[in-house]
Amino acid sequence: MKINIYNAISIAAMASSIAACQEPENPYQDLFPEEYQTILYIKGDNMTPLDLPDLATSNEYIYGLSVIKAGSKPDNEAAAELRIMTQEEITARYGKEYSILPQDTWSIGSTGMHFSAEEKNKDFEVTFIPKKIKSLIDDTDKKFCVAFQLISQNDSVNANKNTALISIKSVTAPRLNFVEPDRVIVFKSKNDTEAKINISTELAGISTNPWNFTCKASPSTDVKFMDMFYDKFGFEAADVNATPLAASFSSDKFEFIKNDSFSQEKISVTVNPKNLEEGKLSVLPIVLSESSMEGILSPDEVRYISAIIPKQPEKVSLSKDMMYSTHGHSVEGTDLGALLDENPNTFWHADYDNVVQCAEGLGFEIDLTKTGKMYHSLKIGYHTRLEYSINPSMIVLYGSSNNGEDWFEINTLTMKEDGLPSDDNKNYESMVMYSLQGFNRLKFAVPESYNKHKGQLLHPGSGDWGTYVITDFRLWAN
Repeated sequence: MKINIYNAISIAAMASSIAACQEPENPYQDLFPEEYQTILYIKGDNMTPLDLPDLATSNEYIYGLSVIKAGSKPDNEAAAELRIMTQEEITARYGKEYSILPQDTWSIGSTGMHFSAEEKNKDFEVTFIPKKIKSLIDDTDKKFCVAFQLISQNDSVNANKNTALISIKSVTAPRLNFVEPDRVIVFKSKNDTEAKINISTELAGISTNPWNFTCKASPSTDVKFMDMFYDKFGFEAADVNATPLAASFSSDKFEFIKNDSFSQEKISVTVNPKNLEEGKLSVLPIVLSESSMEGILSPDEVRYISAIIPKQPEKVSLSKDMMYSTHGHSVEGTDLGALLDENPNTFWHADYDNVVQCAEGLGFEIDLTKTGKMYHSLKIGYHTRLEYSINPSMIVLYGSSNNGEDWFEINTLTMKEDGLPSDDNKNYESMVMYSLQGFNRLKFAVPESYNKHKGQLLHPGSGDWGTYVITDFRLWAN
């Protein structure tokens, strides 16, 4: 049984390619020519834009730089210096739009280094003071930066990896956001098995997470979040169960570790349908709270998990003037009325002669605005051709509430998961689907089809018989 959950080679080249290697021993050392016994380079990109955090509880932001020792004899000792570049040098190498940061806005410790035989890298910390930098960039269009050049008296330095410019892109308040979108679970009955949804969070508005911290995720009964739900999706309070959706959580805490902007483990939310009221949406707002890192929580960040056992929708009386497509075949796909006449001997054929640029797949649109309603649930049906059929193996349904603009995906149907027919002369009716976002226009798109007679998987729009054909299309909606 399917429960539906609906809802973002040169020496220089060799040295660069191993820059991201985390292993203590480099497997490519034998590739370096003998004359390059020891070669040094700065790990990472030559130019790095940073988004710095603007937090009252954090006065500093630390960015890490690493110098790597490689070469044909990486066990040699080596010495070098990470020299601070002047404004003139920055302008000559990177352009006059870059201005060096004042000395009171950043710092770095000792920039000299000596590699022992065992050492393969040296790490440096560049400390920025975001609040001081923010006052600079708020008043100008200049690109403020610091830059370093790696130099050595006795050892080779990779000329393509010997400088690093760190520019400040922005100073903004970082925020914790949910990663996954709002979700709705559609059950067929109260006897269905429970369903699980995973949620996770990310720290946005900052280049790299510099902290280890935790935050809690918990259901909220604050009425403002339900008011936000009604405004966002166009529901009335009468459409929604007054009792919040019952759910259990695998954990109540997200954990973040330094240098990773995404929470370590997702929280699993389990929903059981036994307490649902048929035809009425149950909603659970989930909010973030109690972070060990102050200043990163948004008071309006919420994620909605909803569930419903939908009632059977009413059949919509479709007419030819409600249908539109530019994807029909020039002979067998000009009349969309052939989809609606309930005659299995007439059919609509998607174009198979021409290459049609349409990433969504070939199909048609249905204008439901004449009904004067906004819909949330739907079911579709169609018949395959009596013989020599080429049938949809994947159907993607899109909705719009804005005159055919801002289309959003409602659901995807496939042969494997949803029983789309592959044989001739077969009738198909889908399960009831549900969209939190209301729609009054519907798009039926087929990115994949299947010719069972030839055993071919096709892509409508590709030409060369990439097509499909259906008849007797039906729509139910509420």
